[in-house]
Amino acid sequence: MDKLPWHRAIKSWPELEWDDQLLVDNEIIDSQHKQLVILINKFFKAITAPDEVFKSEVRNAISSLILFSEVHFYTEFMLMKMSNYPDMAEHLKGHAETKAEIDNATTAFDTEEVNIDQLVSAVISLWAPTTYPHDRALAVYLKEWNITGGVPCS
Repeated sequence: MDKLPWHRAIKSWPELEWDDQLLVDNEIIDSQHKQLVILINKFFKAITAPDEVFKSEVRNAISSLILFSEVHFYTEFMLMKMSNYPDMAEHLKGHAETKAEIDNATTAFDTEEVNIDQLVSAVISLWAPTTYPHDRALAVYLKEWNITGGVPCS
């Protein structure tokens, strides 16, 4: 019997759990981060799908993650632009690097050069703790400008 690839041998992945310590104190960013956790969990479930639906399940999960991450990145871009955020270039550089990593991994997956390690790494980069200092700094700046959830406070 052939040995299953590591990602197929795992019956189920432990789910990421939302922890309020991950809050950045901006309503819209926090709600989008919570949605990212849900979508990442769907991806981890998809990579354990049976062979006959594996490719379609993973592709659907990745498509949802890509679409939502684009919405999230655009939301942060607009918040930065609206508030003249001084570290906008650095923050957007991180978005571009994450997007490129996901795009490269997705292209490899779509062209049958299935490298699930690369795809898992790209998905994890969406949730990497290294992104949080940037999002927390943005949230602190937005709060100083009385911008919460993308809507000026009264």
